[in-house]
Amino acid sequence: MDTQREALHFVLEHSFRDDAFGITPELLAKLGHDSWFDSGYTAMRDFPIHDLILNVQAATMTNLINPTRLRRVLDNEARVPANEDALTVPEMLETIRIEVWSELDSPNGRFTDREPMISTTRRNLQREHVSRLIDLTRGNGWGNASGQVIRQLARQELHEIRDAIEDVNIRALDPYTSAHFADCVERIDKALDANFLQID
Repeated sequence: MDTQREALHFVLEHSFRDDAFGITPELLAKLGHDSWFDSGYTAMRDFPIHDLILNVQAATMTNLINPTRLRRVLDNEARVPANEDALTVPEMLETIRIEVWSELDSPNGRFTDREPMISTTRRNLQREHVSRLIDLTRGNGWGNASGQVIRQLARQELHEIRDAIEDVNIRALDPYTSAHFADCVERIDKALDANFLQID
């Protein structure tokens, strides 16, 4: 099971962290390209760095957090004797949450518009994570026995994220992060309320 955990941590560290992409202002200045027109006019085309990074991270999230993968992990737990180590669905979801929301571990500091608590790429990642968990809580099209377990665990993860956000001093945040947190909490609350109404 150590190999599975090492693989999971490797994927998270090399897909979800800002420094994994090696993006700097100097590099971005060179990634766009000039377009030449007959009049001699040139224009720099923007390089959609945030979209490209989110595409990579969303694809990784799809591979990690999807009903089929989680069902396999859950089924694998049953194949391993209870007194032996095994990677579990709760452990997997918690590991992903801790990595995606690592900024909440040390929220103290002085944050500004130019130096926000959470970078744009990380805010995009966190929003994507919330969306995936919300999708899992709905359980559309996979309301079988394992699906019910995964739905419950996904709801618990949303509660954990919401609680962690509420522990942060909103007044000390930059506008970007403050708006991001407010949006996440609103989406989580709506999802949990709607999910509560549809629970059998």
